[in-house]
Amino acid sequence: MSSKKTLKLSSNMIFLLVVEALFAYLAVRTFSYSSVAALMPGIIIGFILLVTTILVVRELWLSLRKAGSDAAAEEEQTTVPEADPAPRETDPKVARMRELEIIGWLAGFGLTIYLLGFLVAIPIFMFLFLRIRFSTKWLTTAAITIGIEVGVYLIFIVWLQTMLYSGLIAKLFIPH
Repeated sequence: MSSKKTLKLSSNMIFLLVVEALFAYLAVRTFSYSSVAALMPGIIIGFILLVTTILVVRELWLSLRKAGSDAAAEEEQTTVPEADPAPRETDPKVARMRELEIIGWLAGFGLTIYLLGFLVAIPIFMFLFLRIRFSTKWLTTAAITIGIEVGVYLIFIVWLQTMLYSGLIAKLFIPH
């Protein structure tokens, strides 16, 4: 028997290809902007295209590897009855609870931004999200939180010279 490697498009692959197509279109659209106006969108679009390209290559590699191992397993298999090929679905209630949890985190982040402003809300949210949701180690949590806060500050305050929303509480206590 000869083994054939068949490539199957997973839902992840389809999603990544759609994202790639969308951002490739947006990249082409930014060519009509002036160089100053196209700088920030170009950086963001380029980064997203780089990441999605890496993920597409990874998905292709995993799919080809799985197809190769499936073909080898098929050759070894003689009269063993087939197992249920359908992947087990997660409980719909569990999936719904996960979605509600993420919506809750996003709503909490939005409320924190509204009350405290971006520069205070981002480290609070990142710290709590990483520690509570993912149980990340303290050092990793601190490093990621500080890195994101410094990155936001450098990009928006220093480089783009943008005033970020300072929050409702700051407006109540700081005289105009």
